[in-house]
Amino acid sequence: MQRDHMVRSEFLSRKVQIVVVGAGGNGSAMLAALATLNYAIGELGHPGLEVTAIDGDTVSPSNVGRQGFYPCDVGHFKTDVMIQRINMGFGTQWRSMPVMFDGYNVDIFKTDMVISCVDSRRARNLIAKSFKQGYYMDLGNNAASGQVVVGEFCKGHGRQDRLPHAVDLFPEIADTTLPEDDQPSCSMAEALERQNLFINRMIVGWASELLWQMFRNGKLSFHGNFVNLVSGRVAPIPVDDEVWTRMGYSPLPKAA
Repeated sequence: MQRDHMVRSEFLSRKVQIVVVGAGGNGSAMLAALATLNYAIGELGHPGLEVTAIDGDTVSPSNVGRQGFYPCDVGHFKTDVMIQRINMGFGTQWRSMPVMFDGYNVDIFKTDMVISCVDSRRARNLIAKSFKQGYYMDLGNNAASGQVVVGEFCKGHGRQDRLPHAVDLFPEIADTTLPEDDQPSCSMAEALERQNLFINRMIVGWASELLWQMFRNGKLSFHGNFVNLVSGRVAPIPVDDEVWTRMGYSPLPKAA
């Protein structure tokens, strides 16, 4: 039966610690969206967001235009570029970590939400195994379609009402026994042959809307979306046990 997920009360009453893993196509757009969200909720009286961006990649020529970077950014670390730009523009003190996430280089126990903007099964597997609490938002896409899902980490607690996250619903995205599709593009033209120019922004747009609903309304009636630019369709993932069961996921039974 469909219901609303009520957002954790601390999300609405104190600064929220967010870690963004990946600063490429989805990640750079997500960081820009978080900056806008932070400003908006601050104007409404919320204490705001503290964001840490982590990614060891540098900007390449093929990233310019398709991701959130300019020609002058080539050769610089992606997180440094994005975080410095946001801090200068909004007066924030967000943190850049230009290294690859390894499960130990951020304080996972003080993180309220991790936003995964990675493109490999290995990275998703590491994220899903590393964090123990808080919310988990995952953004993923291929050439012209993708999905965003927000759920909860709650390992060891067995809560039946836990909001399932992306790896719960789609375990194959973190299955390291399956092959990766991570061949780099040498130019923007080659990149555009492999991926729609605006797919990342469309996925991030829906991710941002979910975050806005969490902070503005304190609840979610749907916790994800499938986006398809070829068909022009967007399908929500409702907060609904029956829908999750049809997707192959079932919550743990209530304790006796």
